[in-house]
Amino acid sequence: MSTYLHQLKTANNPIDGMSYVIISDGSVVVIDGGCDGGDAEILLEHLKKYTGKDIPVVDAWFITHAHMDHTFCMIGMGERHSSQIRVKKLIFSQPPAWFLNTVEPAAQREMVRMEKAVANFEGMERITPLAGESYVFGSARFDILFTWRDLKIESGCRGLNVNNTSTVIRLTAEGQTVLFLGDAESEADRILIKYVGAGLKSDVCQVAHHGGYGTTIETYRLIDPEILLWPLNSKDIDSLLYIVPADRELVGPDMHVKEVILHGDGTRVMKMPIRPSAAPRDFTCALPTDEELRKILFDVPFKAGESLVSPSDPFWDDVDEITDFYTLAGSRDGESASMKVCRADGGVRVRVALKGMKTPAPSDPGRFSTDNCCNVRIHFSEEPAEGLIGTWVTTQLINGFRDLRLFGEKKLIGGRECFNSMPDRFDSLGEITPDGFAVSVFIPFVKKHAAGDVIALHAEVNVVPAGAASRTLSLGLIKPPFGDRYRFFPGGVSRARLV
Repeated sequence: MSTYLHQLKTANNPIDGMSYVIISDGSVVVIDGGCDGGDAEILLEHLKKYTGKDIPVVDAWFITHAHMDHTFCMIGMGERHSSQIRVKKLIFSQPPAWFLNTVEPAAQREMVRMEKAVANFEGMERITPLAGESYVFGSARFDILFTWRDLKIESGCRGLNVNNTSTVIRLTAEGQTVLFLGDAESEADRILIKYVGAGLKSDVCQVAHHGGYGTTIETYRLIDPEILLWPLNSKDIDSLLYIVPADRELVGPDMHVKEVILHGDGTRVMKMPIRPSAAPRDFTCALPTDEELRKILFDVPFKAGESLVSPSDPFWDDVDEITDFYTLAGSRDGESASMKVCRADGGVRVRVALKGMKTPAPSDPGRFSTDNCCNVRIHFSEEPAEGLIGTWVTTQLINGFRDLRLFGEKKLIGGRECFNSMPDRFDSLGEITPDGFAVSVFIPFVKKHAAGDVIALHAEVNVVPAGAASRTLSLGLIKPPFGDRYRFFPGGVSRARLV
């Protein structure tokens, strides 16, 4: 008996995908396969090489969740190469259309495309897994620990997103366990801790959400892995795109991680049981201290209130309004969002407002959580890639500015009342209005910019009034097909104009 685990380096085009192959006693299993932009071709050639067949046979293809960096390889394979590969089983716990349309309509559109693509695989069986089920291929067993059905989404969608629907799978082979978390975030994390608990213990663990925000350090302590499989490109670690404090703790002194295998370092084919072969990456060196980060973010010391304008100040009346929505239309459920942006000394001012809420429902001011309602999530980059993908900007966030949360009411964060999740780095104001809320923030530039420079700015307005399902309105300064971009122009209050 022999089992090999393959972690594939994906094309990173347009974003990092997640691609794993398990070959056990001749049986072939794929997990996700990656994004598009070449990942289908990478996987196909890899399977031809390691099966020795011109038309490789995949016994089972697991999809963890309905996001493009996990489904587009399957879609691309079905659309372009269905005659060059045989897929016996597709194992995918796909959330219902109403849920995806509620929390992320772009994902539902992708699922419609996927349905058409997989129909091209002749004779393929569709399987919907449930927690507690097991599937055996060769000498490898795949146990399902969690699916979206464990979220009980029928009771409402507050705090939920597509990442939280990730199917969590544990592979057991050759006396070793490997846990695949997909992109599991806080809600899935909470259920895993409560119902699986110590049963999460695994020898090897795929880092959730490519290392991004989501799964807590408490979960990783329960998993207690010796080896981390990290579906992330090397440059993204260097640019701090996905690094969060929990990731630093993963290789801390109280953990037992002995090796981190990053897919950006190249495809790895590992015979199970996998033994650590190198020291873990020294994230304490790669990550700056808070003081060093401040020096990266700002050329000069930043004082609270500097270059900030209240959301209701008449100043905003003379600033261009961004009404060019990408992910969703300009209004939803009777609500509408708007974003205004203008150049300021050393940075940009941004105002985002929501109108049309029948009953404003500010989140609990005594508790900070990124899942709370009535907040604006902003992504910003001074050197954007070309476009918005899904609901976020695919960029090299060179200034470490990712996932800033702004609130319409004060919240206790780090023992102090403030309007955003990074009060020491970005000054902001918020206001609850009779029919919604508004926030404003000053974002300092790291570099000097001239007229015509392109930036990326994306805002998600998240709303969850009491007793209602969550919903998100998204606005962006960049949109496909990448030809239309907003640029800064000089003169008076410089405005963002479409050219």
